[in-house]
Amino acid sequence: MAMNLTGQDLMRLLPAIYGVRDAAAGGPLEALMEVLGEQAGIVQDNILQLYEDQFIETSSSWAVPYIGDLIGYLPIRAVDGASYSPRAEVANTIGYRRRKGTAIALEQVCSDVSARAVHLSERFKTTLTFQSMRCITPTQPAFALVRQQQIMEEVSGPFDSVSHRADVRRISPRVRAVADPDIAAVDIGLHGAGQYNLPDVALHIWRCRSFLVDKAPALQAGERRYRFDLAGLDTPLFTVPALRTPFDHITGRMDVPDAISLHEIRTATQDFYGESKSIFVWIDGVAVEPENIAWKRLSGKEGVWRCGVPHKVTIDVQCGRIALAEEWGQPTEVLVRYAYGFAAEIGGGTYDRSLNITSDSAAGTFLAVVGSSLTPTLEDAIAAWNVQPAGTTGSIVILDYARIDCADTLNIHIAAGNALTILSATVHVADGVNSGYTATQSRATISADIAVTGDPSSSGGTAGRLALNGLRLLGSINVDGEAIAMSVEHCTLLPAAVQLNGAGTDGPREPSITVRSEGTSLSIQNTLTGPLAVIDSATAMLCEVLLDAGSPCCIAYAGEEPSLQGGDLQIENSTVIGKVRVRTLPLASNTIFRSRLARNDSWQAAVWCSRSQTGCVRFCSLPFASITPRRYKCLPTSAITEGAFAPMFAALRYGHPAYGLLSTWTSLAVWNGADDGGQIGVMHGIQETEALQNTQLRIPEYLPVGMEAGIFLVTPKMCCEAPRRPTRYGVRTSEDCCEDGTSVEGVSGIGIGLL
Repeated sequence: MAMNLTGQDLMRLLPAIYGVRDAAAGGPLEALMEVLGEQAGIVQDNILQLYEDQFIETSSSWAVPYIGDLIGYLPIRAVDGASYSPRAEVANTIGYRRRKGTAIALEQVCSDVSARAVHLSERFKTTLTFQSMRCITPTQPAFALVRQQQIMEEVSGPFDSVSHRADVRRISPRVRAVADPDIAAVDIGLHGAGQYNLPDVALHIWRCRSFLVDKAPALQAGERRYRFDLAGLDTPLFTVPALRTPFDHITGRMDVPDAISLHEIRTATQDFYGESKSIFVWIDGVAVEPENIAWKRLSGKEGVWRCGVPHKVTIDVQCGRIALAEEWGQPTEVLVRYAYGFAAEIGGGTYDRSLNITSDSAAGTFLAVVGSSLTPTLEDAIAAWNVQPAGTTGSIVILDYARIDCADTLNIHIAAGNALTILSATVHVADGVNSGYTATQSRATISADIAVTGDPSSSGGTAGRLALNGLRLLGSINVDGEAIAMSVEHCTLLPAAVQLNGAGTDGPREPSITVRSEGTSLSIQNTLTGPLAVIDSATAMLCEVLLDAGSPCCIAYAGEEPSLQGGDLQIENSTVIGKVRVRTLPLASNTIFRSRLARNDSWQAAVWCSRSQTGCVRFCSLPFASITPRRYKCLPTSAITEGAFAPMFAALRYGHPAYGLLSTWTSLAVWNGADDGGQIGVMHGIQETEALQNTQLRIPEYLPVGMEAGIFLVTPKMCCEAPRRPTRYGVRTSEDCCEDGTSVEGVSGIGIGLL
């Protein structure tokens, strides 16, 4: 406890005569004692803290690494979302060490330091060996039961229980000479070529997370046909992992965020279906019991789903579809509970977005809640805003999981000095009283085009501001008039609805945002968007954005017309699919530009900066022939190595759980190429590289003697792929900006390179 000794306290320790004489002289001695007492208190506090620093629970922050060094603790990199801190891990190290050498300890430690679901597979249990009659292992199967669908679905996966012949290749990453930059694939740095052998241990780490959507209305897609996703996407339904007690059990199927298969939900419906489980359905307010549900694949030509089971509610968990039998009639409302999978908190999900809400919406004078008696529709809320006087700040709130379809364009006027925030939020209830709105567990879907007009103000003032937060927009945004400051945070700007469930991302897309007003500043963060058209007198700032034009040869960023240059662009921690043409590039950092020119392209370069004398491009992946400012530690290093360092993605189709994730065949130079040693691109913020480095650092410490371990990343697969057009040898069948005779990439055939 800190002690503050005053000058009077010290004066009492002296003979009284000194106090009398000091009082007569004006108290200089007491003033001196006051200074000495303050310093004595500091020394005493330091002595007391020296005792506290001997224990990890009470020590100062600076002492934590020293205490950890006494027990051989190796510091690791901090990962967001991890259920530990350096102090907690040092404190828990004793508990880890007591279980050292056991499977559950290794799995728990790897899960704690990576902040991800980890499953440990002891491969000696699934390695086929000749057994001695003196020591029989009855739990080891000798044959694969090919007629059991569940077993066959798990072959070569994390929960594989089929016996395999021994593979003498090592499971641990091989020792090799590492080049700079490293051309080897990510898989080579995580595990070896073998997997099934007696000393092998496989650690499977899930890359995606599951985001819960609770009591959201299902989208009606036809007569007695519904989709779980309000944007009309075919999306696989995911498991919602329950909270676990540390060191309780080895990770099982219900402990990981993964897509639900038809077979496992048929055989274990009680594990997945329920009001507090991963899936549930209410029809007109009545809960649908499990015995009234049929689990089946719903598919058909031209989007007409095959009929469901009579008398039942048929659910397709692989595509996120619902079909009602005739007995259920035409319900007025179908509510669903489900979870979707994605890797990061971007794109306007159901996660908490409270930290990104601007102060204008929190302390504004204008508030309109869509669905209330004053503003029953979004059009009414916008009309109420458009008549507000100058200097008004406020927000338009769309509650929960609403879908709003507007036949006409939404016209929003932003006058100078005004600030409007349109956000998706839920009512915050404290002690049974509504106390505002929280940007969490909500995601509004708007099917409309938005026209934003900056209005002049007679009194002048600062530029007007418009912010969008937590929205999914099926349409485009056009900005005209006077200059404004527009920000788009945690939103998804989808392409045309007809392309959502198409065969892929083929074809050029219309701009998601078009800026025609001079001086406008556009800021986009944590957003999935289509192409941007920004005039050269405006500016744009992008951070953690996936800018997808649909093809590397399509235009992702340019001016109002494709032949014109776009405004000044600053981009960080993002991924761009398509060509980019800007006036200046003040800063490009930790960004992937997956761009290239088509044959006979009129552009000079796929990434083209008109004024390359100013700006900086650092720690980026872009075509080597790009016209940019000075580059610093960018990839590729030469035109010869461009193909080797080209980033590859697990999926580039919106709606896929692995959308925007780097493939494990990507080179380690891209995987570790950011300025902080993380991966380049929009997934830089999930700290996947740091999580795997922490795991590799902890594995040798808790691995049993004589055993080897490898890390295998589990990337979800899309279970509901749309039918693709048939291909013919040497003939193109896809249509995008790189095809129709403009490019030969991806075309097979003898002598095709001579064309």
